[in-house]
Amino acid sequence: MGTAWVRRVIGAMASLGAIVALAGAAAAAPGRPGDIRGRWSCDPVMGPGCGLGLSAVAFTASDDGWAVGKGGVILRFAAGGWLEAPSPTELPLHGLAIRGIDDGWAVGGACAADGRCEGIVLRLDRDGWAVDAKLPDIVLSAVSMWDGDQGWAVGGRCRPDARCRGVLMRYEAGAWSVAATPDVDWLYGLALPTEDDGWAVGDDCAGDRRCHAVLFHYSEGLWQRQDVGPPDTRLHAVAMRDASSGWAVGETCAQQPCRGAILRFADSRWTVVRDDIAQPLRTVAVGAGGVGWAFGQACVLPCRTPILRLAGDEWIEVDSRTSKGVASLAVVGAAEAWAVGADCLTAGECRAAVLHFSDNEWRDEGVRLGAQLEDVAFAAAFDGWAVGTDGTLLRYAGDGWSEASSPMRGHLHAVALDGPASGWAVGDNGAILRLVGGTWTMVPSPTRERLNGIAVPYDAFGRPQAGAAWAVGDGGTILKLIGDTWVVADDGARSHRPLADVALNGADDGWAVGWGGQTLRLVGGRWKPIEQRVTTEWLQAVALGADGGAVAVGAKGTVLVWNGAAWRLAPVPAESADSLLRDIAIGHDGQGWAVGSGGLILRRDRDGAWTNVISPTSANLAGVALLEGLDAWSVGADGAILYFRAEDVSGAVRAIHRLWLPRVTR
Repeated sequence: MGTAWVRRVIGAMASLGAIVALAGAAAAAPGRPGDIRGRWSCDPVMGPGCGLGLSAVAFTASDDGWAVGKGGVILRFAAGGWLEAPSPTELPLHGLAIRGIDDGWAVGGACAADGRCEGIVLRLDRDGWAVDAKLPDIVLSAVSMWDGDQGWAVGGRCRPDARCRGVLMRYEAGAWSVAATPDVDWLYGLALPTEDDGWAVGDDCAGDRRCHAVLFHYSEGLWQRQDVGPPDTRLHAVAMRDASSGWAVGETCAQQPCRGAILRFADSRWTVVRDDIAQPLRTVAVGAGGVGWAFGQACVLPCRTPILRLAGDEWIEVDSRTSKGVASLAVVGAAEAWAVGADCLTAGECRAAVLHFSDNEWRDEGVRLGAQLEDVAFAAAFDGWAVGTDGTLLRYAGDGWSEASSPMRGHLHAVALDGPASGWAVGDNGAILRLVGGTWTMVPSPTRERLNGIAVPYDAFGRPQAGAAWAVGDGGTILKLIGDTWVVADDGARSHRPLADVALNGADDGWAVGWGGQTLRLVGGRWKPIEQRVTTEWLQAVALGADGGAVAVGAKGTVLVWNGAAWRLAPVPAESADSLLRDIAIGHDGQGWAVGSGGLILRRDRDGAWTNVISPTSANLAGVALLEGLDAWSVGADGAILYFRAEDVSGAVRAIHRLWLPRVTR
């Protein structure tokens, strides 16, 4: 495909989590995770779990609003809080136009790695959101609608091996049609204060290798281009007070670093009024009475996201207490506004961000979409479980993931299966759950310490042994299952430092790892600390190797290998040097996976060498489970569920049952 679209969209929107090129998820048939062989992809059944970002927000009143974003996520604001609404798409949504409580439009789309693009238009009515149109080769960024079902949308049109061009689409007589594909890179913003007057903005960076601001004026049924401003200027958003006055924001890069720029429309012309903002500006909104806000792009701490407030005809910078990126603004009244975007600065992951202006200050609403999934385990290819925060228990039975009833509300950190529909899970306050016949129940625990890891032993044929297990946790806690009873195994090995994970071969052969690089070995039923210390980093997980050895992973990309006599540091890709590796899984042939912060995925080959692979997510990954060969599942933050299929499975048809977990967002 032409690279112009990728360059432009990443520069203007992807840093805010507002748009993503589908590196596999969109190309896979819905409900068939892993249909793309040899590449990790997000499981579409679970919805928006691959690193979240919100890209558009709109309100009809102070107590009625909507927000949309990556993964097709749709949020509804009602009764003073944000709740997730069912969405008919997994494609990212970029633009939103709401005309009433049950009357609205959302647009979006993305391009796959092979250059194929698909756009989406959703319509809101009394029955909720539904797909109104699918648009091959088109991705839409913004939409504006009027009563009488007329309106416009803007974005870009991309075909494989061809340059992307801006697109203007019209909705009339119940159908969408392409009105024009002007010779510009992309159109990002759209504002039409009346049915016959408005503006679209974007940029064009292809002609003389310098970016030029692009403005299109709609009047008397025609769109006409008006170039404004010096070269090296790009526009990302536009807001009109009325047909005769408005504002556009973006950036100017004539000098490095790039600075935020503001253009004003008055007296029938656009002029640059500010080009001295510390960071490029990403969005602008103007409400009734001339109330207006503009936000800059996110930046690396300790800097703050620029926030400007419109006072009369001047933009005044206000004290910013956030470094989160904002992609869209909605002005509700003279003293209230909302901003949505993404927080991509925490451990490399992207999470949804919602800011609320009231009582004369901006506050973070603390939106959380989806449970933090901590661990995943499979007894067979179509029999698996994932656990996480708030007692989350998810089951995979071959036709998608579904939520199971949980006997607790505390956090679960690890799960291990010892047979079909049989296993264990552990978590906060010493919680131990038993799975029997598909139902989880609490069982008595001998400790109140947080339990972080659990493992069941395997026999010589690789079959789990029921009735035997070990668990480890904070305070150096080690628990052993004897019959149906868990007991504390305090045999002098306890260091009172947290233990993070345990792995077993037989019932009396295994490893435990934890804080400060500590490792313990289970020999003859007794745990013995290994005095040799090759790292002081916190080890997060351990797995048994194919040759009787072991591999442990942890902070700062640490990978340790036990060669039968001593631990040694293994070389790892440079990309993982500053990452936290959270889990590891190794098969009988020595191949396997390690996952960690920021969506990091490492592959281990038969010779023990590690390579970094393309990840479809920026969400922190916490658990990985190996099936057969290299086929695997991984889970993590915001409900992220990823699947890897190394080989195609003929005739594997999996029905999609979209599941939305209950989420509290305030």
